[in-house]
Amino acid sequence: MYTKNGYVKNHTYYKDLAPGGNGVYTQTDYQYLVKKPSDGTVGWSLTFHQDQSARTTSSSWQDQYDSDDYTSRSQEGSVRVWYKVCEDQSMSPDACSRNPYIRVNGL
Repeated sequence: MYTKNGYVKNHTYYKDLAPGGNGVYTQTDYQYLVKKPSDGTVGWSLTFHQDQSARTTSSSWQDQYDSDDYTSRSQEGSVRVWYKVCEDQSMSPDACSRNPYIRVNGL
């Protein structure tokens, strides 16, 4: 994960371990440190901004760059970037990997 030209970017590689079945994809969620308009305190936004990759059923590695424009969102200079890999499921919620996050200060 890195910042460049006003964007927070998350670079991932992913592939379908059971090719030809349900598609897999990556998802990145961005949460910004903001000043709350109601009382001026600083806290993490309740809104997450999201980017997803295309679905693939290929066993070949896919190169993906998710990104979000932080210039209008990051009032306090920090972002948390949550990321995961998921498999499409038609009759139940998508099965996903653990959802760790990276925090970056000084945007």
